[in-house]
Amino acid sequence: MKAPSDSPYFRPEFGVDKRLLVEDLQSRYVRVAFAGNGSPDLQASLAVPRELRFARGWLARRFDQDSVPYRPFDAWSEVADALLAPVAR
Repeated sequence: MKAPSDSPYFRPEFGVDKRLLVEDLQSRYVRVAFAGNGSPDLQASLAVPRELRFARGWLARRFDQDSVPYRPFDAWSEVADALLAPVAR
């Protein structure tokens, strides 16, 4: 699926600029989470707080190599479950 070229997040070199999207969402919302698994996800995932940064695959290996904190996941549904879980007080 090709990204729409009229999107404010569109970049011809890689489709959607995920970091730009995350930063825009952060300007409008209190909390923004990001889950990714590949190299195009690196910058966007670094833009969110560690407790809201989910990674698997290439991205998780890179974070392990660079000692960047993240929350591992195997299935995308695990991210949703983690975000919807009650906050411990």
